[in-house]
Amino acid sequence: TTVIKAKIHEFFDKAIAKLKVVGGEVWDFLYPFIQLFMSEMGQAVAQAAMVAVTECAATMGEADGQEKRKAAYDKMVAILAAKGITVGASVIYAAIEAAVQNIKAKEGK
Repeated sequence: TTVIKAKIHEFFDKAIAKLKVVGGEVWDFLYPFIQLFMSEMGQAVAQAAMVAVTECAATMGEADGQEKRKAAYDKMVAILAAKGITVGASVIYAAIEAAVQNIKAKEGK
């Protein structure tokens, strides 16, 4: 989990640097999400998203994006519930999207 935490921090550090350059309005809009994901709970959410998205991508083959997203959502809810963490759907969907983009970036897509 230390490696995952380091990667999550690296991802958000790069995102923060880019957003600060882009402009104040974008930064102000996204800052609450970034703050959440930098917290201990946020790290658990981000880790759950990476696990869920990676597993769904590996096991669901050619299923469409909606099916994979629903499966990743359900898997994240289960992972987080096992840890006693409850968050809103918007946080889960944001984490799923961040995980998808992170994986695509690593794959060069």
